[in-house]
Amino acid sequence: MLVGIALLAALIVRVDGRQIVAALSQLEPAWVAASAALILSSTLIGACNSHLFIGRDGTVPWSAFLPVYWVGWALNLIIPGQVGDIAGISALLRARHLPWHISVGRSLLDKIITIVIMTACAVAGLLLVWHGYRKGQAHFEYEVQARFWLTAAGLVAGMTALIVLALQSPSPNMTRFRLFLSDTLRELLITARHNPLRVLLNFMFTLVKIFLTGGAYWCMFRAFGESGIGVLPVTLIAAASSLVAYVPISVNGIGTVEIAGMLLFGVLQLPAATVLSAYLVLRVLVLILAWFPAGIWLLLRADTRSVS
Repeated sequence: MLVGIALLAALIVRVDGRQIVAALSQLEPAWVAASAALILSSTLIGACNSHLFIGRDGTVPWSAFLPVYWVGWALNLIIPGQVGDIAGISALLRARHLPWHISVGRSLLDKIITIVIMTACAVAGLLLVWHGYRKGQAHFEYEVQARFWLTAAGLVAGMTALIVLALQSPSPNMTRFRLFLSDTLRELLITARHNPLRVLLNFMFTLVKIFLTGGAYWCMFRAFGESGIGVLPVTLIAAASSLVAYVPISVNGIGTVEIAGMLLFGVLQLPAATVLSAYLVLRVLVLILAWFPAGIWLLLRADTRSVS
């Protein structure tokens, strides 16, 4: 969390906080509301996607799963590495006697499909940025961007190597963890192998979810008066910047995602103050949309348990 806050503070200083305040003062509420509606729609589709796998045997009905998914989404916003949703959903589903390896394995399949499609969109977005760079729009920004992505790739490779080395430990705890990983992988493969239609639907819904999220970014840029960029470029570039959140440097990519967004959108001539302001407002908006209903549900659940 502190790393993310420090990065954001550095960005605000670099951009000049007065420019951000000026941009926020011109914010159009109607476009912000449209962005919120698209975020909610994207989240509901994400819940449907996850339920396709977790609820495949009928043990977890949709009415019980939706609030669990919402809490998982909220937790994902405050835990590094984009794993808070899987951990939160699996922990809450233990109340329905669903073993950890089953819920984690099924959730992980949904996460992998999301990452695959996001990566494809991100590659398209980076090609778009490269085209902008070749036209001579932003040489300096592209060089900084290249260093940023190479650093992120190096961190991922380093952490992967450390995890692989840790898994080789002969300690009893690591042995149990390896067994859990084996059971989780088996559940993931069984779910994928025996539910091809659900996998296909998940792919289709994930694509829709990503474009709804891209539409939310586009509406937010429109809220700041930027109308010169289309929905498709915004969606592809937003996907590229969002992938950085999977690197557990800071909570939910705070700071790192903003850096990537400013560099990538900067090549297409969007002002840094506008991009940073849009990302900040989107963060606050997502936190409200996630935690307000999740907090109410958790409080009601706590009250019910205390009464019983």
